[in-house]
Amino acid sequence: MRQGARAILDYVMNMPLVHCFVINWNGLEHLEACFEALLAGTYENARFVLIDNASEDGSAEFVQGTYGYDPRLDIVVNASNLGWSAGNNVGLEQALDGGADYVFLLNNDTVVAPDAIERLVEMAAARPEAGALAPKMLLYDSPDIINSVGLECSVIGSTWDLGIGRLDGPHWATPRKVIGVCGGACFLRTSALRKTGLLPTGFGIYLDDLDLCLRLWDAGYEVWNCPDAVVRHKYSATM
Repeated sequence: MRQGARAILDYVMNMPLVHCFVINWNGLEHLEACFEALLAGTYENARFVLIDNASEDGSAEFVQGTYGYDPRLDIVVNASNLGWSAGNNVGLEQALDGGADYVFLLNNDTVVAPDAIERLVEMAAARPEAGALAPKMLLYDSPDIINSVGLECSVIGSTWDLGIGRLDGPHWATPRKVIGVCGGACFLRTSALRKTGLLPTGFGIYLDDLDLCLRLWDAGYEVWNCPDAVVRHKYSATM
């Protein structure tokens, strides 16, 4: 029995380690759906971290009280609202120091499919040239409509979510290269981050995700979407 348990533990520990970070500021109403989905996922070697930007609505207390029993859970409470980039950078630094192979940045108004992390890890392993992957983001209340399958950018710098508002279907089922990944659900390779650096902090609430992806391209990596990994998103709920 002990040998069997040890074999299972060794198997899990040899899987790539994924750190999932949920950035939050006064988003208590979204956290139950978000963490219920994450903790019910099929991927076994993952850690789940709430990055709380000094919320005043009891967000951190709720997550601790509801899910604190789970050893995979951690909570980081920042002293002030650092915003999306700087707040996530706290988590990225933790992941790099903690030996994570991948990080998954999520907005608090996302709900991941049970196998989403598993599908992302599989594709990242199959495409070592990919520094970032974009899951298929669907609208939370209209899950047949696409929110984003990556970012596209014009020659004059205009940026938009690929597929936004379009009906999901076979056309979106094939992985493709994209310019960038929507920061609402962004899967990153930590070895690539060690070369590019972390998220920029000077853009406000937009373009920081694109900036990081452009630096990945400059460093010799590619950015792909991963349509088999599905994330539902309450679009603009936490702007």
